[in-house]
Amino acid sequence: MYITNYNIEDVYTSEKDKNSFDYAKKSIDQAISKLVHDKKHITKCRNLYEGKRDAEEFKYLQETFGIETPLALKMTPLVKTRIDVLLGILLDETFTYRVTANDSVTLDEIEIQKVEEKIKRIKAKYSEQIAANQKNLGGEAPQEENLVTQKYLKHIDNLVNEEFISSFEIAAQSLITFFNQDPTMDLKQKVKQYFSDLLITGEAYYKTSVPQVGADPIIEIKKPENVFMNKNTNHQFISTGNKPNVDLIVNREFMRREEVLNLYGHHLSKENREDLFGKAPSQSAGSNITRSTREIKYSNSSLDSDRSRNSQYTGSGTDYIPVYYVEWLANNKVEISDELRKDMQTVEENTVSKETEELYGKDIGSGLSNKEAYRLDKYEGIRIGEDIYINCGRSLRTVRSIGNPWQTKLSYNGCGYNERNGKAYSIAWSLKDLQDSFDIIMFFRDNLIANSGVNGSRINLAAIPKVLGTNFMERLMKFMALRKQGVELIDPTEDGANLFSGYGDFKASMDGNVIASLNVVLETVQAQADIVSGVNRHMYSAAEARDAVSNVRVGQQQTSLITKDLFSLVDVARGYMLIDLVNCARYAYIKGKRGSYIVGHRSVIFNVQAKNFCFTDYDIQVINSSSENAKIEKLHGLLPELFKAGELDSSVLVKMVLSNSTSEILKEVTESNNRRKEENDQVGQMTQKVEQAEGQNKELQKSIDELIAKVEAFEKEEFELRNR
Repeated sequence: MYITNYNIEDVYTSEKDKNSFDYAKKSIDQAISKLVHDKKHITKCRNLYEGKRDAEEFKYLQETFGIETPLALKMTPLVKTRIDVLLGILLDETFTYRVTANDSVTLDEIEIQKVEEKIKRIKAKYSEQIAANQKNLGGEAPQEENLVTQKYLKHIDNLVNEEFISSFEIAAQSLITFFNQDPTMDLKQKVKQYFSDLLITGEAYYKTSVPQVGADPIIEIKKPENVFMNKNTNHQFISTGNKPNVDLIVNREFMRREEVLNLYGHHLSKENREDLFGKAPSQSAGSNITRSTREIKYSNSSLDSDRSRNSQYTGSGTDYIPVYYVEWLANNKVEISDELRKDMQTVEENTVSKETEELYGKDIGSGLSNKEAYRLDKYEGIRIGEDIYINCGRSLRTVRSIGNPWQTKLSYNGCGYNERNGKAYSIAWSLKDLQDSFDIIMFFRDNLIANSGVNGSRINLAAIPKVLGTNFMERLMKFMALRKQGVELIDPTEDGANLFSGYGDFKASMDGNVIASLNVVLETVQAQADIVSGVNRHMYSAAEARDAVSNVRVGQQQTSLITKDLFSLVDVARGYMLIDLVNCARYAYIKGKRGSYIVGHRSVIFNVQAKNFCFTDYDIQVINSSSENAKIEKLHGLLPELFKAGELDSSVLVKMVLSNSTSEILKEVTESNNRRKEENDQVGQMTQKVEQAEGQNKELQKSIDELIAKVEAFEKEEFELRNR
């Protein structure tokens, strides 16, 4: 049995009804009441990372260990150090990106562009041949042979297939490079913040949006304690590629009223503004609204109370109101063609008995698809406070896949780490018990040191001789001084001398072995923390090593296989971020985009047209540069040998040394080889022409010799005739 009357059912709500404000308002209120709750466990995780003790969490310290003030217990950072090491490793890594188009329409266009590129190159070769023939014709030189040989055609075909980059890929790559370097977007810092949330809370989320057409897309890292959704444990990410895994999400933000006015003042009605700021002073007698600086009244008590208040959501201050951003996916009915119905069929048609038909219906278990299907549409709305609703309705900027247009996804994405059991795994929370043990042992060790004294003996005060002085303190000090010199005076004639007897020695000093044992226990706790977190000693104590001559970093970074899954998860999220930003650019740059980014020491200006990316599905592969470092080192080792052998020019050699990408190095080598092949072909052609000319010269010289011989013969014959 399904729980009805709990949701606004798509099957009974038409697309027309969903365009009403009443539907949006009820959907927003229902989502907020159903999903929003206080995530106290995230607050405790953040307190652990920041070195703060939670009052509730540490009550047992008093009951179990006798610590009267657990909150005053000194907290040595065991969690923060290890998480900061992982963040440092992430910041030290560099990434490259490979972009490919995956929809059939774009792939067909890419093949057409390849053919056009081949035709362009062949046409250029024919033009070169015609120009050479015209030049030779004017000089009465022999005509050029056909330069577009079968060998040349094969060379052009291989070259275009291997090295050709379509306008679609160039556009996406230019945008990705621009996004990575844009200081306003600050993508590197956003990824670091995303990873920080994942380590501390076990959850990390972000949102991509387009403020308006023509503006750059925006990416925001959302605090996990303010994001609520209905994701089940089958999925790790909110959306996987273009497939949605969540159909309802609420993002709660706390804003000052001035922020709300600045961001959404163009959506607020007069009644909304009065709800936020009150009625105008002229319309409300006795209003507390300040109209000038003279009317401002200060209250030290209220200011002090405001300073003392602190919230995990707003920091300090009280003039904040909750703003709820709600997005949900709803199904709307669409008609499908007969051809598509056949393509959607997965089983053969079956027969249904009359009894079954009467009981369950005519089409029960049929393999045929209905004439109607359902398309996912994204709806959104904003609720400010309790009763202000703005920007409600179906989203105009919905991302859809070219290959699967019936689905869409939310503008949010992110994941929970290892949440198959319904609860995300937090590195900070996993170290909680070890952090407690470490601090408790530190507490007892410091107490032992603070309360330690010296070894000594017990002396009966009445037995100290009176001869040492009339004042008791004087006698005591003299007695101690003599005892320190090894002399202990006793007067057996005095009354009470018989009371002088030894009461035994005592030991009040701290045994060094006890401190050493406690330090060993502390080391053991830290070793356990290393195993749990995956951060070993080599990782958080390593320094950057550099070569003394070239000042190039030569040290190898130590990482743990335990943390490799975390970094892999962030790499996937990084790729999703870039895909979402490119998808947002479809709407933001519908009129095209002109910008610039830096490559090496020069600025590259790009100008992409909307037709080259607005209707394309992309795949983005994130490549960690550390995996390419070994290849680059091997290539750098081969460069001197290649240069000595004459295989590389000096300019190509310099570019390869300065490059940190294997793909760029391969591109430079390929282009150099292609240029060298073309030069060799030209040299070969010139050599062949020279050989032909030499052959022609020899034939001409032979003809000249023959003519000279004939002339000499004629002259000799003429001379003989004259002498007769």
